[in-house]
Amino acid sequence: MAVIKEIESDRRTAERYLLHYHQLLKEYEEDRRRAVEGEPIVDVGQPSVMKAFPEGGKVENVGGGGNLPGSPTESKALKIVAYDEGQEAYTWLKAVEIVQRSLGERKNIFIEIRRGAEVNAMEAKSQGRPGWVTYCQMRYQAAMEERFLEGVRYISEKTIRLWWGQIVGRVADVHARLK
Repeated sequence: MAVIKEIESDRRTAERYLLHYHQLLKEYEEDRRRAVEGEPIVDVGQPSVMKAFPEGGKVENVGGGGNLPGSPTESKALKIVAYDEGQEAYTWLKAVEIVQRSLGERKNIFIEIRRGAEVNAMEAKSQGRPGWVTYCQMRYQAAMEERFLEGVRYISEKTIRLWWGQIVGRVADVHARLK
């Protein structure tokens, strides 16, 4: 049962990283910049997997020795790598990036439309069943007609849910392999 719960948790996390990729990437890069430059990371009250920079934030004088000058660029690069290795968010963001690069143009259009449905749902804050499937059906049809000559006649609710489930599952699988 614990394994099944962990798989479900990974899928929920994968979905969150897929839907909010651009915002989470921006926040991660800002946190990394602060950590590398030695600024404190400010927690805005959201549950986060960000941790402080490992090993007290110090990287020894790389390339230098004795009275030789160190290499600040190399030192900064090593800090970035050390920071990324210690962050769970890094592997999730990398998993989303890998999956998106492996998909074709049509599926990437679908992902962007699904992200738009999430933004639309967050702005509407209506009660009842979320309408992301219908939103995606309509927008995807329009996007295909605009982008490709043949367009798409109709995409069923089952197909939309299947595509989303497959993409979320693939992100979770890639993340598991990156760990």
